[in-house]
Amino acid sequence: MKPQVCFIILLIFSFTGIAQKTLLVEKMGKPSKYYYHIGDKIKIYKFGSKKAMKGSITAIMDSAITITSITSENISLKEVQYVVKQFEFPRKLSIKLGEFGGVILLVMVVNNLLNNSQVFTPYVFIVSGSFLGGSLVSLMLSERRCKIGDRWKVKILDGNLR
Repeated sequence: MKPQVCFIILLIFSFTGIAQKTLLVEKMGKPSKYYYHIGDKIKIYKFGSKKAMKGSITAIMDSAITITSITSENISLKEVQYVVKQFEFPRKLSIKLGEFGGVILLVMVVNNLLNNSQVFTPYVFIVSGSFLGGSLVSLMLSERRCKIGDRWKVKILDGNLR
């Protein structure tokens, strides 16, 4: 009796669970995989277009996805040339380092003006320039282009992978 009740409960839960489709960008032969679900932000380049399409994923169909930013557009998986993986921490670090470099530059310049000394000393450029340079390096490392082709593949999976 117990196995039958367990089987019926399992059967009921399997019918009520709806699988969510997942967009998978993976590198063949390597463990690099990026998963995208409905509501995630994505940046895609299409073939023949130099302009990136950025927005959030609103729908994932069998062979296409819908990206909504200002307008909604369906993109077939065969049209995708690049998928750009965006990393949040380096981007936020880049913004903070840039702001801090600008503030340090202003503080040091105002301090030199108040003390009636040379306004732009080498130390002003060294200290603020290092923060601004770190900001640019962090900004360049905040994105990774995945060229779809032989090495990177785009797939749509049925099932919840969260």
